[in-house]
Amino acid sequence: MAGRREVSFEVHVMQGDSWHIQARYPAAKGKIAIEEAKSFGQHGYKGARVIRESYDPDSGRSEEIVVFQHSPESADKQRDANALRSGIGPGAVGGGGGTGLHGGGDRSQNVAVNYAAAPELNKGSFVASFVKFLLATLFCLGAAAALTFMISVLLDGSSMGRNAKTNLLSGIFVGTFLILAVIMAYASLKNKRSSPAPRAQARPQRSKKKKLDASKYLEDAGDALAEKKKKKKKKKKEKEEEPEEELSLDEEPDEEEIEEEAEEESDETESTGLSPHGEKQKVYLMQYLGQALAQVQASEVTMDAFNKFGINLFLAGACEILNEKRNVDPRDSAEILSEAVTVLGFKKEEATSFSEKYQEYLLADARYMQIFQAGRNAMNTYFTEEASGVKQMTVAMEEWNKPKQKEENAGPVTVMFTDIVGSTAMTQDLGDAVAQQIVRAHNRIIREALTKFAGKEIKHTGDGIMASFPITSQGVEASMDMQRHVMAHNEANPDLPLHIKIGLNAGEPIAEDNDLFGTTVQMAARIVDKAQSEQIFVSEIVQGICSGKEIKFESRGGFPMKGFENDPTLYEVIWNE
Repeated sequence: MAGRREVSFEVHVMQGDSWHIQARYPAAKGKIAIEEAKSFGQHGYKGARVIRESYDPDSGRSEEIVVFQHSPESADKQRDANALRSGIGPGAVGGGGGTGLHGGGDRSQNVAVNYAAAPELNKGSFVASFVKFLLATLFCLGAAAALTFMISVLLDGSSMGRNAKTNLLSGIFVGTFLILAVIMAYASLKNKRSSPAPRAQARPQRSKKKKLDASKYLEDAGDALAEKKKKKKKKKKEKEEEPEEELSLDEEPDEEEIEEEAEEESDETESTGLSPHGEKQKVYLMQYLGQALAQVQASEVTMDAFNKFGINLFLAGACEILNEKRNVDPRDSAEILSEAVTVLGFKKEEATSFSEKYQEYLLADARYMQIFQAGRNAMNTYFTEEASGVKQMTVAMEEWNKPKQKEENAGPVTVMFTDIVGSTAMTQDLGDAVAQQIVRAHNRIIREALTKFAGKEIKHTGDGIMASFPITSQGVEASMDMQRHVMAHNEANPDLPLHIKIGLNAGEPIAEDNDLFGTTVQMAARIVDKAQSEQIFVSEIVQGICSGKEIKFESRGGFPMKGFENDPTLYEVIWNE
């Protein structure tokens, strides 16, 4: 009896002359994969198919079967794929040329059946080609000889010399043979290109756009989960009563049988099930992912390996803030992130590896940390403003795809405080409900700017937000962006007046437990207290670091501050000119 097998369904579409993977679904989603392939087949693609892959991790062997195919131009030529169920060990296909979750090339990179594993098919193909070659050669020789003979008859009564006549006829024979041979070779190659032999296909380059049907995944996610639990006992009982039957090599499996088998095998793989609370949070994250991917899909962002990696880091940040806010068990946390990553088409083992190691990537490149923080900010916003939180994934991916700029010297950390002006009076005058709407508008504006300028939210202070920036100039630019969006908010929503002030300082704060401490933080808090509504105040060190930038500062003189002997000189950032 075979051990536990991992089952997945891959949706392929034919673009040009080759198959490209479009999406990958877990075992329980076999029917959804087939429905998606049907929809692709009706929307201008040359063909669409679904491959069921069953992988045995113990033996390293896999079975791949085409369970559905829609290919008007070449369905008959591809039909023999259903008969190929040869075992494929790690590295048997593709040679590691793909770009996967971690950039390696292993068994999981292979997205097409290895048709070369059938030696009898190759042998038959060679014999057929050799026979065709002989027939074509004989035809060309016969046609050339016939034409030469006819011209020879016509030249019998001419005055041409014997040698000249012989040379002419030889040239006609050779020329005719070569012309016919070239014509037949061209026709053969053209026919071969129109129906290429199946081959192992690496992942497409970045210019290929992959569309993930996120809306369909979102629509079916909840129903599939409930349906699977409801049918589990019934399927198990039926399986005990009926003997197992092996799928015939020349018989295409029924869609209903595939779905039932996939559900059972999926249940076997879920031995480390989530807790009820963890399951609830997974559904919440999947809902967010479905909505966000739908917007990314509508944008100009291509769904290649580079962008999938960016979305994975974004999801890691979103999952982390979800776990912090809703007290998710660490074991459930890793499983939730892993499940989210598989939606992008990665295999279970790849997704699990990423969920365990993603923190190592954050230190490798500032861009990785930036999109990770964008995911944290987006989920924070999604808790209260769903539409805005969903939109932030698209914004983050657009930033992710911008050319990498030369990084500034790793200077001090910049600490920012925002403060809602007159928050106490606002609550008394407008009521708690309206005041809460204003606070939400503030949070949305601040978090969108943090996402755009690589800021990290440290904590919510009640009337504002504390954040940090690795690059000082980005902190100042973010504060200017915040004030401009606050002004736009007030113009669009006069009944929800929002007024904020911002203070920034730079230094080397003490980092501990996702918080910052020290004199750098204390001065930043004092600076925001000295600012007035719609003002941005910064310390002298911030002004000095940004002096070479196109940012206008005006000195406001020294201000006495508790805990500091000398009166620090503060500068106002002019943002509204």
